[in-house]
Amino acid sequence: MMRLPFSNCSRSLSQKFRRGLLKALGLIVSLAMLVLTLHQYKQSKRLEVKYLQARQRIERTKADLVRAREAMDALEKNLTAFAHKDAKLTLTTDSLIRHWRSDLMYLRSLLHPHGTP
Repeated sequence: MMRLPFSNCSRSLSQKFRRGLLKALGLIVSLAMLVLTLHQYKQSKRLEVKYLQARQRIERTKADLVRAREAMDALEKNLTAFAHKDAKLTLTTDSLIRHWRSDLMYLRSLLHPHGTP
């Protein structure tokens, strides 16, 4: 059997080509992993920002609710005081009406002593 002079050389070239191809593929995979890692990092930063914004909105809403509750308590206190004063005023008004009615009846009896209108 006769051997071709470049047959050994072509095997060596194909092995070098395969090794080079494997190295290139390894670099491509490493680069793809790097890009994926950077993308995940970027997404995690975005999510962190969204989380912080949501947390701030929750805190603002809590503060608004606390202020609303304080305002409601103050209004309830004022309403209770008003109702108490109104009840006193109603009693006073009723007693004044009764007093004036009795005075009017007395004056009427003085004007019409004989029961004639």
